[in-house]
Amino acid sequence: MLAGFIFHLLILFPSGSTYCYKESCGIFFWGPHGHDGIWHLALDAAAFNQFPFRVPIFEGATLTGYNFLLDLCIFLLSKLGIPPVITYFKLLPLIWFPLFTWMVFMLVKKLKKSSLYTGVFLFLAYFGRSFSYIFTLWHKKSIWGSSSVLSMQAGQTLTNPQFALSLICIIAILYITVDEILTVRKSMLLGLLLFLTLGLKFYGGFIALFLVGFHYLILMLRHSIVKVLINSIGPAVGTACAVMLFYYSPSMLAGSTFMFSPFAMMHAMIEDPQLFYLKDTVNARYFLQEHGWSPRLVYIELLTTLLFMVFNFGLRTAGIVYAAVRASLRKISRFELTVFLSIILASGMTVMLIQRGEWWNTIQFFYYALFLANFLTAQLVNDLSIQWRQAGVAVIIGIILLTIPYDLDLLHEYLSFPAPAFVSNEELKALSFLHNQPDGAVLTSAYAKSRRSKYTAPFPLYAYDDTAYVSAFSGKTVYYADTVQLSLLAIPYKPRLEKISSVDCSIVHTTSYIYEQKNHPFVASLKKCNIPLKRIFKNNEALIYSITK
Repeated sequence: MLAGFIFHLLILFPSGSTYCYKESCGIFFWGPHGHDGIWHLALDAAAFNQFPFRVPIFEGATLTGYNFLLDLCIFLLSKLGIPPVITYFKLLPLIWFPLFTWMVFMLVKKLKKSSLYTGVFLFLAYFGRSFSYIFTLWHKKSIWGSSSVLSMQAGQTLTNPQFALSLICIIAILYITVDEILTVRKSMLLGLLLFLTLGLKFYGGFIALFLVGFHYLILMLRHSIVKVLINSIGPAVGTACAVMLFYYSPSMLAGSTFMFSPFAMMHAMIEDPQLFYLKDTVNARYFLQEHGWSPRLVYIELLTTLLFMVFNFGLRTAGIVYAAVRASLRKISRFELTVFLSIILASGMTVMLIQRGEWWNTIQFFYYALFLANFLTAQLVNDLSIQWRQAGVAVIIGIILLTIPYDLDLLHEYLSFPAPAFVSNEELKALSFLHNQPDGAVLTSAYAKSRRSKYTAPFPLYAYDDTAYVSAFSGKTVYYADTVQLSLLAIPYKPRLEKISSVDCSIVHTTSYIYEQKNHPFVASLKKCNIPLKRIFKNNEALIYSITK
């Protein structure tokens, strides 16, 4: 537990703090926090100051179809004087780890009075890994970079705090549904948990709905259907329907967010030269796809999927196979069957669907499959130790040793200094000044990838990636920023991007301020628009203009 606490703290805690590297001083960000964390800080700072809630990176757009519960809570805490950057990067890991560990203890104590089962599950929940380092060893003769090759694993849970908190809700749902008979009170509690899970993560909410739904199905098969409907399903389903309408847009609920595209997520496994590259098999698949489905094409797709599953699940593959065998022999418990079917569902959603905007985002269904597989693997190790003690000890030692390469790479990434990205103290002064100005939209220059080549680490955020950092630290909405997030929100951003690229003068009519980095000037291109501008701030990093209307 101590090792797990320190390990997970190192993933999130250093980001959002002030450091200096040579002449670069400011707030540093490691890993995905330089983009994803900044997006959440932008929501916390600029989305909830009015209703309906607004999209901070696209002036005039309403925030819908998004799980914003955590961000809303962080915003409310900011009203009590706790800055969002402190809540997100400091308080969350300190709250999450003990709560997560306590919930796990409560659940496994209810399932089995076995310290071995508890220990194996906790170890996997803290450190469970894929076999991604096999690829980096194979291609690069090194383990460095292995943590970014395949799906996100247990050690990276806090890089996605919404996912991390949703796991606590999933554990609580499993804890309640261990009991076969549910009272009205417990069903109402399930409804609340569904509300929280859907508000934190749509993907987790979908899995939570299945967990609850499958439990109710068992109840209806064993007891009075009418009684189950009144006492159990009504409160939980009613809450789930209400929360769906609250968080997500009608278009998302209608299914327009996801598209059926079987095996699309799997293809990189044999197409990417950094992975299990099979050039001839890929060419054969393309050829066969042009001529329709065939047994050989099915074989290729299934082989690719098998490779994806084995390398991503790692040692947890054995636990899943063990559960499948026990299910075929009808020796599996109701709890294990529920977990096993949930893994199949979450994996199936990843295999069969892609998401509009950013097609690969359905990989987030798979995160829950990885977590749930820990239960089955812990059961396997526990049973092995009971039947053959020496075999159980060997498996435990193997689990520990095989997680070390991946964990070393994670520590190497998050303990390296300097961080990949930072926002300088000079820019923070400029953005703080902008924060204190009357409300109004901000026009910034469009991000270009070529910027990054002009700098070395730590990269200024405006060169590091297309992010929402102006909104995050000024509390203002911007005219256009963060193309990836706009795609995920299904916002039609291309016309606005074209206007910025062509310097269409109409863009200044919906904005009140212009924020310009000194190293990337663009205000001069607006001279043709004859818009009265007043410079209200200048320092070594940024200039701010107000637009007179």
